Amino acid sequence: MSEQIEEIDFTNQETASGQSEINKLSSEISQLENMLKYPMGFKAVIAGSLLSYFATKKLSKNNNMSIAAALAGGYAAFNFTKGKIMSNEQKHSINEQIQERVKRLRSLGVEIKAEETGILGAQEIENLDYDKYIFGDDQYGNFIGDPAVGFHGIVFGLPKGGKSIWSMQFANYLANHFGKVLYVASEEGFKGTISQKIKEWTDNRNNLDFGNFTGYEEIKNKVAGYDFVFIDSLDFAKITVDEMEELKADNPDISFMTIKQVTKDGKFRGSQEYAHNCDIIVEIIDGVAHQKGRYSPASEMSVFDKPEVIE
Repeated sequence: MSEQIEEIDFTNQETASGQSEINKLSSEISQLENMLKYPMGFKAVIAGSLLSYFATKKLSKNNNMSIAAALAGGYAAFNFTKGKIMSNEQKHSINEQIQERVKRLRSLGVEIKAEETGILGAQEIENLDYDKYIFGDDQYGNFIGDPAVGFHGIVFGLPKGGKSIWSMQFANYLANHFGKVLYVASEEGFKGTISQKIKEWTDNRNNLDFGNFTGYEEIKNKVAGYDFVFIDSLDFAKITVDEMEELKADNPDISFMTIKQVTKDGKFRGSQEYAHNCDIIVEIIDGVAHQKGRYSPASEMSVFDKPEVIE
């Protein structure tokens, strides 16, 4: 009688392997995010201090000597890295690596959804934190913060104040660093004015597309395949609050920036709900963008400063 061979259950092994990859990707994302969040000099001070402290601690039991060595090590590390700032090209490379790993996590089924109770565990919240764009310590990071994937922002201000120019600069920044952008120029269309703005305020010719669609139905059928969509303007495209919410719900991974006209006294034309449903609110006043939103304290930036050029 032949010996019965016990069947091997590969399910647990596959699950363990999948979880191992998830943990590895999560760790790598955290490391890459920290590279953007913390200046090189700050990290060097911490590393230099710790290394000097523990190295001295092994040689001597004198705690004061170890502390002095830690201070000296931190100071030396700071001087060594002083003036070394991460370039735009390095930031772009790191952001691409983060997005690659985020996409892989999604393909492995890492999706965070609140239960009907509206409660998430600490680990779930930690995973949820990965689904965002790390702008880091640059012009837009200091202005907006690190927005979640699928964010919605609104830009408003009086005519000729710089709404479209600021929006076009931001679209160019996103195209340079984070993905494919569609700028819907409902108001200007493909007139000479927009051509001049593109020449003057953008440098991306690969990830930045323009559309001249003028209605909700037309726009909603054109956004697939883009990471970011700008609608300039909601008024001219005649998109209602409900239609905007539907557009966001149907495309949860697309981030939307919408431009809104205002009356002479600076108030929205139409419903104030446009702003209530946004994550980022940018008001343009006399060439200065004023931001308030979920991802950063209130902040300001000049509209007409030339965008940084990636070397």
